Amino acid sequence: RSNAAVYCKPRYSSAIVKLPADFETFEASMSSNRRSGIRRKWRIATREHDDVRVEFVTPEPGEIPEQLARIMALEGSGWKQRSGTALSADYRMRCFITQLANAFVHEDGLVFAFLKFCGHDVACRFILRQQSGWFEIKIGFDEEFSHFVPGILLTHETLREACRTGMTKVDFLGVYERWQDNWPHEVTEDYRFATYP
Repeated sequence: RSNAAVYCKPRYSSAIVKLPADFETFEASMSSNRRSGIRRKWRIATREHDDVRVEFVTPEPGEIPEQLARIMALEGSGWKQRSGTALSADYRMRCFITQLANAFVHEDGLVFAFLKFCGHDVACRFILRQQSGWFEIKIGFDEEFSHFVPGILLTHETLREACRTGMTKVDFLGVYERWQDNWPHEVTEDYRFATYP
């Protein structure tokens, strides 16, 4: 109400997936083409690799360095390393992510998700859990296995696990991207707002 300079500008859009009480209901809301495409890729992966599984880790404080090292290895294996956005290439972000993990681990608010082929990590998710939502902080995959779309396979199983554990939403955070259209979602707008009296 007093004299001030006000600055408000849209920053970017991000996607949020709302989850029902059971995953079968959620899958039924998906496009049949996308649903069958994910199942087909999973079958191809299991046909070419004897052991395909998803691992969810809710770490103890002492396990954080090991789990972050797994994330960094996957991120550092491809385009994120080349573009300088991987944790191993960005010291400030690596420090921030480590502090974030240490802050949330004490409230069981930290989840690491990995897709594994024959014991080898091929995709990952670093997730924060707060109240009834999962929030994706970092994702990555090994480009050597990109023809299996490991990131999409892991995302689908992450949504399944979130639903199984009673979560009502998964927030992709970051910038909305086309691959997120595999699942029904809402797009939200983030704004930068500042006032200078």
